[in-house]
Amino acid sequence: MRFVDRVIEILTSDILIFSAPEDEEDSDDSAAFMHEKELEPMSENQPKTENTPSTPQLEKSTETLLSSTQIKQDFYQSIFQANLNTLRVLQPQRLHLHELLEELITDKQARRKFMPQLSATTPKVLQCLRDESSSIEKIIKFIHKDAFISAAVLKASNSILYNPGNQRIDSFERAVVIIGRTGLKSIACTSMLKPAPQINKEDGYFEDAIYAHSQRTAIAAQLIAEPLGLNPFIAYMAGLFHNIGEVTLYHRISQDQSIAPENKACHFYYLQPFNLNKLSEEIIKQWQLSEEISDIFSNKTSAKMQKVLAKAIVLSQAIHLCKMNLIDDAAFNRIALALSVKQSLLEKIIALSDDSINAKKH
Repeated sequence: MRFVDRVIEILTSDILIFSAPEDEEDSDDSAAFMHEKELEPMSENQPKTENTPSTPQLEKSTETLLSSTQIKQDFYQSIFQANLNTLRVLQPQRLHLHELLEELITDKQARRKFMPQLSATTPKVLQCLRDESSSIEKIIKFIHKDAFISAAVLKASNSILYNPGNQRIDSFERAVVIIGRTGLKSIACTSMLKPAPQINKEDGYFEDAIYAHSQRTAIAAQLIAEPLGLNPFIAYMAGLFHNIGEVTLYHRISQDQSIAPENKACHFYYLQPFNLNKLSEEIIKQWQLSEEISDIFSNKTSAKMQKVLAKAIVLSQAIHLCKMNLIDDAAFNRIALALSVKQSLLEKIIALSDDSINAKKH
């Protein structure tokens, strides 16, 4: 069974886990796959704040925890600002959607139009970073060729992850030394998530939310993996690219003239269980990245890494729901407890991901 197939199996299982008492030790085998609950209908007169899009009204609960499937549905409802329970895809539309997805998987040129665009220098930067014999001077020379990566390196060097003392770093050479090879590889790969040029302005919130989710998942996976003795870079990449197929699919649906704008959400969500892992795999291959990244989408990744990614995805979606006030702090903390994510680690994940996401916006 391939890696992403296994992750999907983990995420869609409905194993019921009850929260352990606060004084009990966290179990590594626990997970946040909880009882499902029905969504409340979305209010047409729901008030909007200045900076926050309108979202479905979900019942806040501190006593019943959501299943991973329900957390995912609530996550996408908040992004699309629609109640997915009330939306249906008819049979003729389903056939069209499957043909559309199959085209993205099998047609390289069709896929290129809608997948995130990779700069010509990024693979060369990664190749240079993988070569242990590459000098700092050579690494700096390659990174300087990509303005986007160069700017990201300077921003990262002044973040709390690499600069907790908050001492201003203006020297690019010093920034490269401070961040190190693993950090530079992560930054170079993150630069691949630049949006496809065809995205509509009205879809900007989806783009921002998915980017933030990818960043949170990547950082969560990295920090959860480290104490387990797993490769933190591979964990970061697994989190960063786990939904790259979703991004490409959404761009494609947004450009399909036969799909009404009000139906984009339900059409996209309908295809969630169908072969998006294969689409992600084809995108990674088309980028011509190294085996250490393509292995994320094969059976060469360990079962431990699968569990790490599954936890990171659910945790990231729960963080989003909490930030949108769709679950309260108590309910969120119970989900984190069921995921065996301790408070200190949780605070670090939130702080680092917020810092990374905010740096991207500026």
